[in-house]
Amino acid sequence: MTGLLRARWAPLLAATILLGIVMGAVTKSFGTAFNVYVILQTAALDAVIGLSQMVVLAAGDLSLAVGGLAAMCTIVIGYLFEVHHWPAGLAVLAGPGPLRDVPGATRDRLEQLTLAFIGESLD
Repeated sequence: MTGLLRARWAPLLAATILLGIVMGAVTKSFGTAFNVYVILQTAALDAVIGLSQMVVLAAGDLSLAVGGLAAMCTIVIGYLFEVHHWPAGLAVLAGPGPLRDVPGATRDRLEQLTLAFIGESLD
């Protein structure tokens, strides 16, 4: 038991439990079955992404660009859906597909296009 309390993640676990208790006491809707379901569903998605990234790191590929690639795909999908009025399913299929095995020069061009899309949407 003493080893568990000295673990590096123990303060994070304690803070999470304390925050859950405080939120449950302050709001009536925090402890509802639906809210717990949504929290666990989100945690499961993050766990799957984290574990798959761990496999890539353990294999020696050392690619930590999962977050950046996910952000790029989200921007491209949103752009195709909102600006060009593509159907949602087609935009989702087109978003991550072309970015899978993209060479470096093309990635740089895609980064420039993404920044242009962001700038265009802010204007």
